[in-house]
Amino acid sequence: MGYKNPRIIDANTTIKEGDICVENIHAVYETTGSSIRDSLSGNGKNVLVLSDEVHHAHNKATGRDRESQSIKKWKEFLLNSAYNFKYMIGFTGTSYIEDEYFNDVIYRYSLREAVDDRMVKMVDYVSKDESIGDPEKFQKIYDNHIENRNKYRKLKPLTSVHP
Repeated sequence: MGYKNPRIIDANTTIKEGDICVENIHAVYETTGSSIRDSLSGNGKNVLVLSDEVHHAHNKATGRDRESQSIKKWKEFLLNSAYNFKYMIGFTGTSYIEDEYFNDVIYRYSLREAVDDRMVKMVDYVSKDESIGDPEKFQKIYDNHIENRNKYRKLKPLTSVHP
């Protein structure tokens, strides 16, 4: 059965048939109000799980740090027989485990193709900025963001600022 206008919800809402639930894995594990377990238990055969950066779940997550522990939990969640997920699709830019490429890739879309198709822009990385102070630096970043918004009208621009 198809749904013309499915509800798009987060995990704080009970998931119903036809819903699209979008949630961050950290929120699933840290938020006590999450309905993921209750809504999906025993319903895995009717659920499509989309995982971004899925290579993390397939590569060896070592260590006791928060990220490694979250990755281990996510893999356990995906393979948990209480849910028995039948449909899982992973997205990644690095589809390999150690030196072996995934053997179940169903579609490849290179960064070059995405740039050529105007779906993404080339990364404009600035490693050093000679600006006088933070206000001037942030103004340059904001101006670049506005320029990208006007240039790539079909996309919502994302600007990332790292100290």
